Amino acid sequence: MGWGAAIGGGVVVTGQGHRVGDNRERADGGWVNGHELTTAARVVTVFTDAVNAVAVVIDDRAGADAAAKVSMTLADATRALDASGAPQPPQVLVEGVRTILLYAVQTTGPNPRVFVEGGTSGELAGVLGGSTGVAALANALAAYGVAAAVRQPLVGGPGRRLVTMTIGDDVPPPTPVPPTPVPAPPAKKAAAKKRVAGTAKKAGATKKAPAAKKVTATKKAPAAKKAPVRRRTKGSGR
Repeated sequence: MGWGAAIGGGVVVTGQGHRVGDNRERADGGWVNGHELTTAARVVTVFTDAVNAVAVVIDDRAGADAAAKVSMTLADATRALDASGAPQPPQVLVEGVRTILLYAVQTTGPNPRVFVEGGTSGELAGVLGGSTGVAALANALAAYGVAAAVRQPLVGGPGRRLVTMTIGDDVPPPTPVPPTPVPAPPAKKAAAKKRVAGTAKKAGATKKAPAAKKVTATKKAPAAKKAPVRRRTKGSGR
């Protein structure tokens, strides 16, 4: 639909940083191989319904570990977390040169989107979503293959079909990184104790006033001697 866009069953795919080449058969419109769309610098897959499992299909024909070079980010969805709070690693399904990475996700908005980068050489073979969990999606891909597991965009039969498309390929917002808390400097309690101790020592180092000397008792003055009493004898005197 248009240049660099495609529709599927409940999904719209667009390529960013790339323009599909035109030729005389295409002019103002025409069919294009999906491989040409997936060579974009960023391939955006927008789902119309909530999903809880996402499969990213990588073809590694050159044997250059293409799955490790492709990155996947989400918008209006988050990866499921393990017991430690880290994102769960993808489950891997290998079929010949094809590697399928299956992610458990949680839809958080109206338009869950998958952004795939790093497949400019055509390694990206498709992005699928499911609402029945990773295990059910893996079983369907292993049993029927990717092409047969994808829902058709239109139901066959007589009559008219109305197709509507809404582009939701905006870049996902950056993941907020909480600031690292700066620990407060420890209170200098030990230093305060030392200061108090030092003050106490200084107070104790002050010289004591000399004790007052005891006042010794003064010696008593000697008693005055009594004067001798003269006795008169009879017959003496005139």
